[in-house]
Amino acid sequence: ETWRIRELDPDTVVFVDAVDLGAKPGDAAILEPDDLRAKGYDTHRAPLKLTMNYLAQELSCRCLLVAVQPMDVRQDAPMCAEVRRSARTLADVFAELI
Repeated sequence: ETWRIRELDPDTVVFVDAVDLGAKPGDAAILEPDDLRAKGYDTHRAPLKLTMNYLAQELSCRCLLVAVQPMDVRQDAPMCAEVRRSARTLADVFAELI
C-alpha cells in the first residue's frame, strides 16, 4: 500500500541504502532506478529497482537511491566509521533540503 506516501504527494522519493559501488568505504552516489540491476541477487525481498519503478509509476514521482559504500557488504555487518561520517553528512544535507 502506498497511501501514506501518496498523502505526502512527493515530487521525489529518496531511498538510502548500503550498496557495493566498488568505491572507498563512506563514498556515496545518487542512483536512478535504471542504474540498478534489473535482475540478480539482492538482500531485499523485492529488488529495489522494482520498488522504485513501482512507486514512480504509482505516485508520478521521481525515485532516487542515495547509495553509500560499506566497508563490509555482508548483511548485518557493523557500520564502519567512514560510513557513520557519511550518514551524518547526508542527514545534515537532507535536514537542510527538507
